[in-house]
Amino acid sequence: MAKKTYFFDEDVKEKMKLFDLKGKNIFHGDFDLIMDFSPYISRIVWGKTMKLHDFMLVYVAGGQSKIELNMREFDFHKGSMFFLNKNSTIRTLEATTDYSPISLSFDAPELFVGTSLLKRDMVCIERLNEELQLAVMGIFSSIPKVVATDNPLLNPSVKGLITSLLGIVEDTVKDNNLTITGKNYNAAKILTDNFFYELNKQDSPVRNLQHYAEAVGKSVDYLTRVVKKETGFSPMHWINQRTIRLAQVMLCDKTQNFSINHIANFLNFATAEHFSKLFKTITGMSPTEYRIGNI
Repeated sequence: MAKKTYFFDEDVKEKMKLFDLKGKNIFHGDFDLIMDFSPYISRIVWGKTMKLHDFMLVYVAGGQSKIELNMREFDFHKGSMFFLNKNSTIRTLEATTDYSPISLSFDAPELFVGTSLLKRDMVCIERLNEELQLAVMGIFSSIPKVVATDNPLLNPSVKGLITSLLGIVEDTVKDNNLTITGKNYNAAKILTDNFFYELNKQDSPVRNLQHYAEAVGKSVDYLTRVVKKETGFSPMHWINQRTIRLAQVMLCDKTQNFSINHIANFLNFATAEHFSKLFKTITGMSPTEYRIGNI
């Protein structure tokens, strides 16, 4: 089998010695490259949930963190990498002072042709091997140098670089037979992954188990047994968690200032009272109390 190669400069090993992650932040429409901890942390405030509108790739260049991705907690360290699909939720729980994530947000579904990533809500890689770490760092460091058009995603070089990053994630998953959470595949884990994909792809979660059972081609009873065995919680638990995470995002949106009634209706509750009761059960406070304490 031919050795896989990725789009990065041949002298990347020499450049590794010179990489400076500070001050290389690009905010440009649907394309954000953040290579500095300070602006990154300003967008993902400690303990607050952020909902993604674009795709996101994150590589951990240093330090350690505990992050909640789509309601599940992961420990990341130097060499970790993860991909998040649109509509994913992310919340930083803990991080060391030297935690240095490099994130790339973009909205270009055409770059996923030939990959399976769009069929997953996320992919987590515990640690890339050293060769791939060099490749990823080389790609990220090259992006600021080739952004020269009004829309960077129209630049073939930028497209090539991003496609290479996606290829690294895809190949690592395939080569190691990994599920989205970094564990080896079996039928139960595949079904659980498919359930989470169906749940997390929605702006407003369907609060009906039959919907998800039909989406993954299984009965409600079978889906419930498998998801509970794999995660320790029932599918309804995860549906409620997803719903409340999205409610938290909406409650903290200063630009829209959504009413409680609007949020309850958007998230498919019969009444605002039903929504408020579930919110307090999960968070320990009312929606209003949460809003006051997090704005």
